[in-house]
Amino acid sequence: MALADQVRNVALHITTSSVNERTHLLLNCLKPCVENELFPENFIKPVCKLLTLTLYRYSDRKSQLAVEVVLSLIARRFKVTSARAVVSALTDLSLSQLNIVHTQGSCKVACRGLVWTCLVTAEVFSDREARTGDVWNKMVELQCLLVYSALASLNKAVSKTVFRRMYSVLKMDDMIGCYLATVSTLEPSSTLIPMIGLLTKYCIDTNTTQLMDSYKTQFVDVYTKFVLASKTKNHIVVLEMASYLLKLLSRDDFSTVVQPAAQKAMLRNSDNVIQTFAYLMKSVAIDLSQFSVDLVQVITPLLQSKENETADIAIVAIGNLSEQCSDANCVEQLAKHITDTLTGSQGKLTLAVQKINVLKGLEVVSSNTVCGTSSVNTLYTNVCVSILPTLSQEVHEATLIQALSTLQHWCSKFTTTVPPPLVDCFKKNILLKNATSAVRAGYYTCMLSAFKGNTLTQARPLVSTLVKTVEKTALNSSQVSAVVEGIIASCLLLKLSTSDLDIEGKLGAFWAAVQDCDKQVFTSEKFLLNAPVSALQHLTWFCETLILTRPSQLTDKSMRMYNRSLVYLLCHRDWTVRSSAQSSVKKLLMSSDNYVIQKQLLLELSTLLSTVQVYNTDSDVSSSSSSS
Repeated sequence: MALADQVRNVALHITTSSVNERTHLLLNCLKPCVENELFPENFIKPVCKLLTLTLYRYSDRKSQLAVEVVLSLIARRFKVTSARAVVSALTDLSLSQLNIVHTQGSCKVACRGLVWTCLVTAEVFSDREARTGDVWNKMVELQCLLVYSALASLNKAVSKTVFRRMYSVLKMDDMIGCYLATVSTLEPSSTLIPMIGLLTKYCIDTNTTQLMDSYKTQFVDVYTKFVLASKTKNHIVVLEMASYLLKLLSRDDFSTVVQPAAQKAMLRNSDNVIQTFAYLMKSVAIDLSQFSVDLVQVITPLLQSKENETADIAIVAIGNLSEQCSDANCVEQLAKHITDTLTGSQGKLTLAVQKINVLKGLEVVSSNTVCGTSSVNTLYTNVCVSILPTLSQEVHEATLIQALSTLQHWCSKFTTTVPPPLVDCFKKNILLKNATSAVRAGYYTCMLSAFKGNTLTQARPLVSTLVKTVEKTALNSSQVSAVVEGIIASCLLLKLSTSDLDIEGKLGAFWAAVQDCDKQVFTSEKFLLNAPVSALQHLTWFCETLILTRPSQLTDKSMRMYNRSLVYLLCHRDWTVRSSAQSSVKKLLMSSDNYVIQKQLLLELSTLLSTVQVYNTDSDVSSSSSSS
């Protein structure tokens, strides 16, 4: 059979669904044709175009490998002609994927196309002298588009393949330098950013970042003009891949080029740029303390946005900025700017959701990296004191709860002393008649965060209030909200009881509630089923600490009650609760040498498994349908 007829026969059957037939056509029909010395060069372009049909059709690895074998052979025999043909065949594919909604399927097609280009590049452009001219430039440009499209679905397996294949090419003699030089000459656009990020990551991984010195300014210019200044929202893959380039920014690069461009973009088109801004704050490797106040000023107006998504991203941006700040004075100024916004410095906040978003913004500032005991205490004291007027004046419950959540995050960093104004606030506000159960629970959570270690003794004046709360909980143990208050207050009392024996005489009512197996104040089925996750985590800690540090206060019956609760929490549907319970149970098992606790926990687990009912959702649905 003539070569043309054999190729025509392959073309007629190449899209068959049979894997064996595919591999037979490619390896036993098409491959011998390509190996034949009489195979004409003008057949290369149509054959490559024919092979593009397999990108969409072949999903199994065996068929894909057969295509790659044929393609490698073509590249080895026909060199530049094969590269030109592959570029021509895949260009339409790469352009068509730019303006689509990227799915895992489309990204896998782009990934397979990229694999082809890597095979051809390794064969055709192995010599440095060959890496010039129109074909080389078009090949690199094509790879830029395919890298963008392949990574767009954020699929981990596809991303791993992209990096592995590109790295195998970049490892060749001076290939990374040739890629950097060529990419720098291409028409700038946001689609170049993923390739720039990939090349930068390769330089970072191989400790060759000096190769980026000649191109960093130009690449940063592409980022500022086509990503920061974009009039539309950037694709996540562009923002994530740009992070590798941003890691190389120096303080001068940021202050002279990136910061002015970012602030200008935020003033022009903040709703579309805020996500890019958040990624920028997260990606840089420099300390942003000296820029923090200027940067936060363009973010805080978005905390008042009517769009929840925009406000949420603004909160993330503030958190990312705070994580890059280590100067106490700068962080305090940043926090003060947000606190002033809460009090109306940028216009009165008329909606509760606006106040809540501003408070969330202040909360994430606590993720800063300020070090030094003196600096930390001064910073956190000043910020906590600035929140107190909001707690005294605010009447909206949801806003108060968020203000307490914010305060709790800042309270957690006290190591030497809790500021007296904060202790006075706890004493006074917890007794206010208009304080709801959720608000009081918020106050107790703040106390639990503030009083620990060296600051624990400062909670002594609050003991009577805490005991009264537990007494009230015992009287209203059927109300989940009351038990939430009680379990948090009990955690603090248990802390105090283990470190301060002088208050033991005041804890009679507390121990009575703990030991009450009839009411099961903290371990009732209703509470375990309906309590919020945070309360169950407090219960986990309470059970663990009670069993480890005060077993003498528990009877055999009450010990079983708390073991039963721990076993239930081990099987809870929420992962954070299960994780906390697992950690607590491991500590209990490691602390005991007589295996009593192990036996009790196993017994309770056996009891739970014998009583729990497991439903098969599908069968239930089918049976209900058939009965109807």
